[in-house]
Amino acid sequence: MAFKLPSIDIEQIVKSINLQVATNLVTDAYYHQGYHGDFGATAQFTMGISADNKPAATLHMPYYAPFMLYGRGPGKMPPAEPIENWMQQYGIDGSSWAIRKHIAEFGTKGNDFISPIMPQIKQIITDEINKAFQKAIAENYG
Repeated sequence: MAFKLPSIDIEQIVKSINLQVATNLVTDAYYHQGYHGDFGATAQFTMGISADNKPAATLHMPYYAPFMLYGRGPGKMPPAEPIENWMQQYGIDGSSWAIRKHIAEFGTKGNDFISPIMPQIKQIITDEINKAFQKAIAENYG
C-alpha cells in the first residue's frame, strides 16, 4: 500500500508572506535621511515566484527612486512638478526654474540609503519565508 503525502501549494504560501517589517525598515531609513514626501507611503515589498521557481521579493518604489538613490547626470531639465512639490514640502517659495536649470547643468548626487540596510532586509525576508513554509509543513504534515 502506497502512502501519498498531501501537496503544498508553494505559490499560495509565498503570496501569504507578509513583508511589512521589511517595508517599514526601508521607510524608516528614508525618513531618517530627513526626506519628506510620499516615498514611505508608496514603497512596498511583494512576494512572488521567480522564473526559476524560487520565492522572490520585489521592492516597488516611486518612479523617482533611482534618481534619489543614484543621482542623475547633467542633461535635460527635469520636469517642474516634482521639483515644485519638493519646494512646497520644504516651504520654499518661488519658481522651480533655477533649481531645474542647475540640475540640468550639473546633475544631482544620489543618496543610497537602501544598500546599508540590505543585510537586514535579506534576513527579514529569509525569516518570513522560513516561517511561512514551517507553518505550511506543520499544517499539512503535522
